[in-house]
Amino acid sequence: MKTLFLLAILFNQCHSFGQSDLCKYFKLKVEKSDFEGESAIYITPEMKLFEGDNYSNFLNEHKNRFEYILYNKIDSITKYSNYYPDTIKIEREFCNYLQTNPKIRKYFDILSNKNSQKIKFNISEMMKIASRFFLCDRVNELDTTVGYHICIGINGQKELKAPVDYSVLEAFCFEAIFNYINKKDTPIFITNFRSYITSATLMHKGSFRNTNEFLEKIKNDCFKSMENDNALKDCLLSFYSLNKSNLGFTIE
Repeated sequence: MKTLFLLAILFNQCHSFGQSDLCKYFKLKVEKSDFEGESAIYITPEMKLFEGDNYSNFLNEHKNRFEYILYNKIDSITKYSNYYPDTIKIEREFCNYLQTNPKIRKYFDILSNKNSQKIKFNISEMMKIASRFFLCDRVNELDTTVGYHICIGINGQKELKAPVDYSVLEAFCFEAIFNYINKKDTPIFITNFRSYITSATLMHKGSFRNTNEFLEKIKNDCFKSMENDNALKDCLLSFYSLNKSNLGFTIE
């Protein structure tokens, strides 16, 4: 049986939750499908929302930050397929993982402003992390145009190999970026990103040797350009100002 981990973009009051509440709010969704004679199990983490529940409302208002952790910072989810079709055991095992993993609990605490002492980040760190979401990921070999995406699961964070754990800052930047992307008007930083791709493409066309090297140069140039993009910085700081009371860290 083939097991697939489905990744998709789902995505100022402070609330806390007790030692047993993680299992109440987070679970694995397990679905089986058959296609052309093959079976596949789709496993995705998701939040359980409850009407009238304060913390559930908070999760729903800020779901991108929590889903970012669920999709990127928990250990391999596909292992739970070994228990299928015993969905009760899957739920129990995942619950136990959430309850006993101190790192995951810490992330949720910080993103709910439940930690006792706020962590400190600076603007340069914020911009470096935010820039890695603007990923150039492919080259059209016919005309050397470069494609890109901004995604919850596939981004440039792992390549950064930072000496500091920036997981909660990543979650914040992802939430902030998509807060603006989901608005009616295209944010200026997206327009700027596209112009950086165009500029980098023109600059490196003359030294083109192969698509992989070409893409790597443009990708890194765009990371650097977005790291210094004032429109992106203004949006992130504005979003932080609106949400600093519900985050367990500061950006100075």
